[in-house]
Amino acid sequence: MANAKKPAAKTTAKTPAKPAVKAEKAVAIETTKDTTPAIETKGFELKDAPAKAPATKAPSKVAAKTAPAKKATKKAELKTSFTMQTNEGFEVTEKDLVKKIKEVWTKNYKKKIGDLKTIDMFIKQEENSVYFVVNGKEPGRVDLF
Repeated sequence: MANAKKPAAKTTAKTPAKPAVKAEKAVAIETTKDTTPAIETKGFELKDAPAKAPATKAPSKVAAKTAPAKKATKKAELKTSFTMQTNEGFEVTEKDLVKKIKEVWTKNYKKKIGDLKTIDMFIKQEENSVYFVVNGKEPGRVDLF
């Protein structure tokens, strides 16, 4: 047995190598900031909007909490004046009429001035009187003179 052949060593088959995945290069897309000025229209006039200041640090949360709240803008109330002149030479203003209606409201109706919200007045010059409706519900009549 001296001549006995040794079994041949097993050879391992090499597995084919996988093709290497090429890493794609990240392509940087260059963007530019829009520097065109904004156009604000008002009526038929074109105006350039004011340029905004560059951004700075964000305000701290403490500052945001203590900042006063902005008040809502209130529409300006239209102020009017009314004066009526009669053929007899009398003159009555809106203030005079409101004053007379308030007197009737407190004395005849036994109500408070604070309850008055709206007063609609209708002048009948031929009757020398003013008809009114308070708060859209309560009608009344006042003599002009």
